[in-house]
Amino acid sequence: MVWFTCSVIRVHVIGHDVVGVDGQRLPVAHAAAAHQVGDETEEVFTGGAYDVELACAELGFPPFRFSAVVRCRANPWAQEVNSADRVARSLRKCPAADAVGALPMASKGPLMFDIDKVQAAPSKDLLTPDNSVMLFVDHQPQMFFGTGSGDRAAIINSTVGLAKAAQAFDVPAVLTTVAAESFSGPLLPQLAEVFPKNEVIDRTTMNAWEDEALVAAVKATGRKKIILAGLWTEVCLVLPALSALEQGYEVYVVTDASGGVSPAAHEHALQRMIAAGAVPVTWVQVLLELQRDWARQETYGAVMEIVKAHAGAYGLGVVYAQSVIGAHAAG
Repeated sequence: MVWFTCSVIRVHVIGHDVVGVDGQRLPVAHAAAAHQVGDETEEVFTGGAYDVELACAELGFPPFRFSAVVRCRANPWAQEVNSADRVARSLRKCPAADAVGALPMASKGPLMFDIDKVQAAPSKDLLTPDNSVMLFVDHQPQMFFGTGSGDRAAIINSTVGLAKAAQAFDVPAVLTTVAAESFSGPLLPQLAEVFPKNEVIDRTTMNAWEDEALVAAVKATGRKKIILAGLWTEVCLVLPALSALEQGYEVYVVTDASGGVSPAAHEHALQRMIAAGAVPVTWVQVLLELQRDWARQETYGAVMEIVKAHAGAYGLGVVYAQSVIGAHAAG
């Protein structure tokens, strides 16, 4: 059972059936039943997913489409409507979707395709230096000691590479630790070195999003896209991710700058965040998405230095290219 929130539109889904929009009966609906939602009981009506667009039009709602496809054990929705692309053609992207327990849909096209409107322009979903804030959670010695999901040196390398990306593009960075003096130790020195002037917010809460100072720091940036990395994935990462998502933020989880106590713990926490709407990324992906154009000279040099220092074989390739072609060679 999944609720999709799209502006003022709430579409209730059970299994593969759309059963209601804002509690109003769909014109295509049948077989009314009662369903408990919180403290309220509202009528539920079953109807075909493919007819939602027309139903919403009749109810006076603007056109929209789902940002996720429900997968249920017996009848995946994709089977009901033949393919996710068919849903994509029928329903427009929801700008404020809250898809709990759903998987992201591969296609996010407009309601109708008009080739005359195709232009060379970036997606509004992309991370930019102006719409993002980075949140580094609990990169501390004690947390690294307990990390077993991957090579700890590699996680440190990715974390520092991500931090330098924030520095190069002037993306605001919020740093936080948990129980620094009583248990976990200070912030990772390599991370602190990148942000010598940043305040480190120490907490008692495992969920960073329950700390008023941290939430205030994120809010003060005015950014809606949170690029999130931390230890451990299954506790101090998943808790603020779910909390921020619920309050309308977009969360991008940097998987290789994060770690859990075991591979299973890390993976299951990532799956939980993705199901709630978080987007998994890697630190190099974030770096290059922020750059996006090799002609952007004001950050080109810094990006190349970060790549050479932290991107492994990719960085070695840049060193080779610059030695053969010249310093202007792109990665």
